[in-house]
Amino acid sequence: MKPLETLVFEGNQRRTFDFIKKGNSTYEVMKMKRAETLEDFIELVESAAGRKSLFTSEQESPLPDAAIGDEDSGEAIAITVQALLECSSESVYFSATYNDSVHYEEAVKQLKELERLMPSQKVIPSEIQKRVC
Repeated sequence: MKPLETLVFEGNQRRTFDFIKKGNSTYEVMKMKRAETLEDFIELVESAAGRKSLFTSEQESPLPDAAIGDEDSGEAIAITVQALLECSSESVYFSATYNDSVHYEEAVKQLKELERLMPSQKVIPSEIQKRVC
């Protein structure tokens, strides 16, 4: 059995990707959508059909000019938030990096609302990347 091709996103374009069948093996075709904004992600999640599972992650990284600061070290940081919805017919992926606390806190608030509506799991960033690629 040959593996499915790796899924690659180009820029921040919102696109649908189909996994390609290889050889004589038959694979289920799954569509992956990338949302440009959190609002797009929420809209796609709400319109997705079937059983849904939501995966979210956050990762801090140092950034000299960030407005968000680490409480312990005082170091300026940026926070990357990722969210992945998996359902029977498609997956929807969102990722954004926030360097100011107002936008970051609003994004977290909106994702928490989604988490209440369906089964959800907080995972490490590499787990989302494994599921996306």
